[in-house]
Amino acid sequence: MTPVDSFLHSVRGAFTPSQDTAWIWVLFVAGVAALVPAIVLLGRWRARRLLGRADQAAFAGFAAEKRLSVEQMRLLTQLAAGLGASPVAVGASLDLFERATAQALGAETATAASGVSRGGEGSGADDLFTRLHTLRRALGFHVVPDHLPLSTTRELVPGTHVAVSATAGEVIETNEAWFAVIAAPDTTFATGAPGTSVRITFTRDARYIARCAVLAAEPPHAPRKLLFRHDEKPERHQLRAAVRVNAHGGVQLVPRPTVGDPADQLTLAAELIDISVGGMAVTAPRAVRPGTTLYAAIAWDGELYRELPVVVLRCDDKLGGHFLLRFEFRGLPATEEGRLAAAIARHSARVEQKSG
Repeated sequence: MTPVDSFLHSVRGAFTPSQDTAWIWVLFVAGVAALVPAIVLLGRWRARRLLGRADQAAFAGFAAEKRLSVEQMRLLTQLAAGLGASPVAVGASLDLFERATAQALGAETATAASGVSRGGEGSGADDLFTRLHTLRRALGFHVVPDHLPLSTTRELVPGTHVAVSATAGEVIETNEAWFAVIAAPDTTFATGAPGTSVRITFTRDARYIARCAVLAAEPPHAPRKLLFRHDEKPERHQLRAAVRVNAHGGVQLVPRPTVGDPADQLTLAAELIDISVGGMAVTAPRAVRPGTTLYAAIAWDGELYRELPVVVLRCDDKLGGHFLLRFEFRGLPATEEGRLAAAIARHSARVEQKSG
């Protein structure tokens, strides 16, 4: 046997299983098998820890941006835990915030009435109602644009016209615990007994029906002011998209950069006659051919709408050298459509109240 063969034989013998080495291999494999779950758990723990650090950093950045106090950060964390969501998600979403708030206040509403008599929101200056109200303002949720759907009467703002049963009124104050409505001049509310559930209707982006319990009435026998407990889910009834209202305002018609009649490429000032989310009618000092596409800037009902895309549907002669133009909105941005629908709904509600 050559020296090389002797070396290979010795190596093969070293790795040939024997009764003693077999137990060693069994123990080695068992040890590795026991370590694998521990390694997996360690990896998951490390991943969760890194994710937790990232969430903490994101929350710290969000809190700094909103200038939240330590107490407000703690409250937002509690609200988020109740929904199983992150504090940043609850603080950035009005819908999640309202859901979390309603859940947190579920056990507190019974104490709201006792605080009303003392002029507070709940049972004291540091109660949950006051803390949530402060947090709402810090997050910017105390002013909800009119074109966004309302999810709770906590989002009502002073100045909103409402009907309490059949009596006209106006919201004068809203907080987390209740909202106050004052009757129209020279009128009183027909109901005012604490605990009574009252039907309240109002119009924003749509018509809403809320059912709210009376917390207090002032004065008790001929109430002109009622305090109500909130309705967390008022009914929303969508108005017809094609509702058209009479309107008065200025309109600036600007041509789009298209090839066509040079006469149609001039800026034109017009007066608004009526409007809907589908289109509008105006009077103008000159004619514009049907089919002409333009941009319209409209100043109406305290709002300004810029660069609304319109197309001329009809152009009719009118007495006095003016022309009646009817336009259709085409490709109206969703945000502008929502703003316009809300303004039309408010205008329609005011007209109905006056005629009623």
